[in-house]
Amino acid sequence: MMRKKPRKQTSTGKPPKGQQAQQPDRQQLQGNPPEPELLFQGISNPKKRRFLAAFAQCGSVTEAAKLAEIHFTSHYKWLKEENNAAYTEAFNRARDIAGDIAKGEVYRRAFLGFDHPVTYEGKITTTYKDYSDTLAMFWLKGLKPECYRENLNLSGSVGLPVEDFYNRIAERKRGEKK
Repeated sequence: MMRKKPRKQTSTGKPPKGQQAQQPDRQQLQGNPPEPELLFQGISNPKKRRFLAAFAQCGSVTEAAKLAEIHFTSHYKWLKEENNAAYTEAFNRARDIAGDIAKGEVYRRAFLGFDHPVTYEGKITTTYKDYSDTLAMFWLKGLKPECYRENLNLSGSVGLPVEDFYNRIAERKRGEKK
């Protein structure tokens, strides 16, 4: 069987005359989700497997439900069912996969950068490499919380314990009143 070669687009980005632009489907935009049969072998229901595979790819219950062509409340119903240990375990595995994908994207945007478009009069004229300082800070807080956390412990290894500090202030105030 011979395959037809797709027609090339013109330099304007529009398809040649007589050929309509094809809209990519959701799976092409999001990348192909992991093969549900391989990832979630303990789940026999194909709708559940489709949902779990989509969730592993996108990390959103509502978006995964759209991709799996189910209502999002089905997932919550499946979680509440009796004897749902296999589904709960598979969902936790899908959540871990989604977290790893998101973590990779956070790292990319924070440290490798991304192309930020420059627009002029409603048109993109050029791009520049941009980095996300906020994502970098969150990454560092998770990686080295002892250095970057916001909730500092005032007692312990640094200086006096908090109780001693307040007791000394109270003693000074009593001494000043005399």
